[in-house]
Amino acid sequence: MRLKESAGWNQTAQDWERLLELEPEGCFGMERDGVLVATATALTYGQDLAWIGMVLTLPEHRGHGYAGRLMERAMEFAERRGVARVGLDATDMGFELYRRFGFAPVSVVERWKGRGWTVP
Repeated sequence: MRLKESAGWNQTAQDWERLLELEPEGCFGMERDGVLVATATALTYGQDLAWIGMVLTLPEHRGHGYAGRLMERAMEFAERRGVARVGLDATDMGFELYRRFGFAPVSVVERWKGRGWTVP
């Protein structure tokens, strides 16, 4: 949770647990001195699609290539599974990293928040 909080993301503990439950072999992390400092996940949907997510590095550990190494592992995982396509959604911070792996933008993702409404 410290990783997602440092990035201002909105995942819950249940989101992380679900990834570990659905694809335990596709969840990768790096530790330094007993602290989880970086993560990446790859969730496969049969052989049609793998989705990369949770690519996070604690701010004080950025710039050491951890995200790149974890992306390599996630991509290798998808390749070993014989997945036809790999996708991800990204923040601007990850754009250059993902581009090095051959990803290109296809659309913009918007996050909205506000108060809900009810139908009368």
